[in-house]
Parts: sequence; structure tokens; C-alpha cells
Amino acid sequence: MSESRSPDPATEAETSTRDTPDAAADDASSKAHASRRRPRPAETRSRRGGFTGALALLLALAALGVGGAAWWQQERLARQLAELRGGDELAREALEVTGSNRRRLEALRTDVDSLREQGETRRRAFTALEDTLSREVSRLRENSDQELARLRESTSRDIQRLREDLEQWPVRLADLEDSVASLRGVSDDARRRWLRAEAEYFLNIANTELALTADVERAVRALELADARLRQADEPALAPVRAEIARELTQLAAVPRVDRAGISLRLASLAEQVDDLPLPQPAPGVFTGDRPLSPDDAEPGLERALAALRQALSGMLSVRRDDAPLTPQLAPAEVFFLRRNLELQIENARLALLQRETALYRDHLQSAMRWLEAWFDPEHPAVASVQSSLEELAGLDVAPSLPTADGALRRLREYAQLREREG
Repeated sequence: MSESRSPDPATEAETSTRDTPDAAADDASSKAHASRRRPRPAETRSRRGGFTGALALLLALAALGVGGAAWWQQERLARQLAELRGGDELAREALEVTGSNRRRLEALRTDVDSLREQGETRRRAFTALEDTLSREVSRLRENSDQELARLRESTSRDIQRLREDLEQWPVRLADLEDSVASLRGVSDDARRRWLRAEAEYFLNIANTELALTADVERAVRALELADARLRQADEPALAPVRAEIARELTQLAAVPRVDRAGISLRLASLAEQVDDLPLPQPAPGVFTGDRPLSPDDAEPGLERALAALRQALSGMLSVRRDDAPLTPQLAPAEVFFLRRNLELQIENARLALLQRETALYRDHLQSAMRWLEAWFDPEHPAVASVQSSLEELAGLDVAPSLPTADGALRRLREYAQLREREG
């Protein structure tokens, strides 16, 4: 089947116009004008490509900026997360330290309670011993005072008696010598007997001085007077007696001199200083350590918060190790008895000095030194001075061994008895 097509009116008009010259000219001018109005296809494509590239560059830069911002934000969050984790670790460590400090505090409280119980036990025991110590101190002081007074009185009487005899004896001897010299016809034998009696008397004095007062100087003087009387007698048979006197004088010259009066005065001075000796100072109630980091010194933010936490935890508890033995603090009554006991030890040493008992003298001084070291402040100059003086005095031999002076007296009496039997 064939289909008939009808001609297009536009085509027909175009065809009809193309056939007319004026129409052709108009057609050419319209085409030229149309060509001027519409851009060329290549130029249009170039402009469209430049705009698309710029838009793509802007989009790429925007995407890069957004990605960089996201990466920076992610890094910042990661750092903050790491700091928070570090803060958690420090917080856990702080909590562990706090728990350890609490356990130490509980242990210290237990030790303090134990020490308090021990101190209370000692205080009760000390209180129970106060009466006993007081009675003992009173008894010892009374006995020592009585014994010292008795010894002083007895010694003073003996010394006074000997001094009176020594003072009267030269006068009596001078009177007797004058009487003997005034007598006519007195034999030489009577004079020698008189001189031997004088020598015997001086030898008795020498023995008495050594036995009662241990006064070496007076004993030496008496022996020298006895030797002088025997020299005046001019008897060869008395040579052994004079030789014995010379031997005794040599022995006495080797005896060290003891200034008992000076030692006694030094001990009395030390006893007077007892009330002024200081006791050890109590331990301080607060111990200061190194200064912790202040929150103001730390960086702002998390570090400042951690510094504040550290400072708060470090201020909760302060522990200091001290291995030195603890000395319990004494009550005023206990301090009083402590000082009286020390003073009593020194007074007993004085009594032993007068009694010439070296072992007892040193025992009392060593007891006093132990009390000083245990209960008083050894670093204080006054305590150190008293301790040094006691050590020096304890090293003295207050009762050196004395030789006997009875050899010459025994020989002289044997010679006198022999002459009586012969005569």
C-alpha cells in the first residue's frame, strides 16, 4: 500500500521564496544576522569546560578543607582521650597510694595504741614504785647523812686529839729536856731511853695517821721526827730501826696524793646542778616535707586538675620513718624522783669517798652516768659537762693502797725489851 504525502507548506514557501531573487537576498541577510547572534559551537564548548574546571577545583578545595578539619578534630579528640586515659591512670595510682597510706595510717594507729598501752602500763608501774622509791630515797638519805655525820664527827675527834697531842708534845718535850739538862749527874743511858721513847711516840702517830685518816703527809712528818730522835740517841744498835724508817719513807713517797676534800667539793657542785639539767625535748607534732607542685604552677586544663588532686592527696597524710628508740615522756612527779635519784647517787659517791671505798665510789658514779645518758638530753652542753666530770672523777683511785709503818715501831720495841732484859 502506498501512502500519499502532502507537501509541507513551509517547504513550499521556502521553495517559492528561493525562486525569487529578493527573497534570496533577504534569506542571506537573515542567515548572516543569525550567524552573528548565535556563538560558535567550539567557543561554547570552551567556555563550558573552564567553568566546570573551576567549579571542580572549588569543590576539591572545599573537600580538602573539610577533610583537614575533620582530621584535626579527630587528632584533638585523640589527644584529649589520651590525656583522659592518663588522668585515669594517675587517678588510679592516687587511689592506690591513698589506700596504701590508709593502711599505713591504720598500722601507725595500731602502733600508737600499743605504745599508749605500754606507756600506761609503765606509768602505773612507775606510780606503784613511787612510794617505794620515795621511802628508799628517804631511808638512804637519812642513813647516808647519819653515817656521814658520824664519820665526820669521829674523824674530827681523832684528828683534833692528834693535833692537840702534836701541839703539846714539843712543849712537853722542851720542858722535860730542860728538866733533864738541869739535873746534875744524869747518865747518858737515861737520855737515850728518853729519846727512844720520843721516837716510839712519833712512830705510833705515823701508824695512827695511816690507819685512821690515811694522811700520808702527817705520817711522813712523824717518821721524820722519829728518825731525828734516833739520830740524836747516837746508838749503833738502832741502825736497823732507822733503816726500816727510811724504807717506810720511800714507800710513802711513792703513794699518789688524793685530794679528798677537793673531790668531795666537786661532787657537791655536780649534785647542785641536777635540778638544772634539761630532759630530752618531745618529738614535733607536725613534720614538713618537700613542697608539692602547686596547681598555680601547672599548665591550665587537665594538668592543673591533676596537680590539685596530687596536692590534696599529699596533704591527707604525712609519714616519717624514725628507727630511734622512743623515750616515754615523764610526768612532773616522775621527773622529781628522777632528779632526786641522780642526786642520791652522787651523794652516795661522796660517802664512799670519805670511807675510802673505791669500788663503791665508782659504782655510784657509773650509775649516775647511766641515768644521765638514759633520761637527760646528751646533746645539751650542761649535761655533757656533768657527764665528762663524772667520767673524770670515776677514773680516780680515791683509796690507793698504803704501806704499813709498823716495821720500825716493832723493831724499836724489840730493842727496848732487849735492853730492859739486859739491864
